[in-house]
Amino acid sequence: MFIAILTYKKPLEDVDRHLQAHRDYLAKHYAAGDFIASGPQIPRVGGVIMIKADNRAAVDSIIAQDPFNINDIADYQIVEFTLTMFLNDDLKKYPFIKDTDRLILRPWQESDAESLYRYASDPDIGPIAGWPPHTSVSDSLEIIRTVFAAPEVYAVVLKDTNEPVGSCGIMFSNGLHSANMTQREAEIGYWIGKPYWGQGLIPEAVNALLSRCFNELGLDAVWCGHYDGNVKSKRVIQKCGFKYHHTDHDVVSPLGDKRTEHFYRMTKEDYNALHLNRERQTDR
Repeated sequence: MFIAILTYKKPLEDVDRHLQAHRDYLAKHYAAGDFIASGPQIPRVGGVIMIKADNRAAVDSIIAQDPFNINDIADYQIVEFTLTMFLNDDLKKYPFIKDTDRLILRPWQESDAESLYRYASDPDIGPIAGWPPHTSVSDSLEIIRTVFAAPEVYAVVLKDTNEPVGSCGIMFSNGLHSANMTQREAEIGYWIGKPYWGQGLIPEAVNALLSRCFNELGLDAVWCGHYDGNVKSKRVIQKCGFKYHHTDHDVVSPLGDKRTEHFYRMTKEDYNALHLNRERQTDR
């Protein structure tokens, strides 16, 4: 967690000329999940922004976009800290939010219901993964309030449009899952709207979740699976480096029919070796 302390170095009339642009910048990063709180100092000599980011480089990238910075209105002091005490559990549970080259992974919001319905109502999306197409915006809203309110379930949001176009999540042994997992293992699930098939967006999201699982949650292994015939899901699994583990037959899907399900697994050692190999290829 980070705090940015802004100190104005120009007269307030100069500050006010760029204030609306600065507020638009704040709104953009609140929507992306980067900012937790902000406000002016008293007396009005600057401001404060609480930022959730993975590292200092990410903070610097965010601050570089501030119109106050671009127009040399303020100096910035960045303080990194660890949350250890809380007024309530809201901050303690503050969700993981990750941005990749093209995506933002963030918790679902009720305002996402129309976008969710737009893609999840497609009969080519849900049934092949074992869930029914959404029947209305109200249906999608209820899913956001229930199923998607579970920990570690994220909207797959396009950076270019800020629109949720799919979903991904991490499922644990004490919750909804398909794989036969131990307590220190998890399963990753995902889907994306048909207009975005074949663009490599879901592998990008899954790789972010794998980093979350191994580097932040400290898991020993991660599972992934697909029903027989779901070729696109199989390609994602293979592209991300999972290893085939086993196949279960006559699995009853959430739709009530019996299917064949193929399972793949990645251990922490597999993940480290995979990334070491990728780094070596990048260095060539």
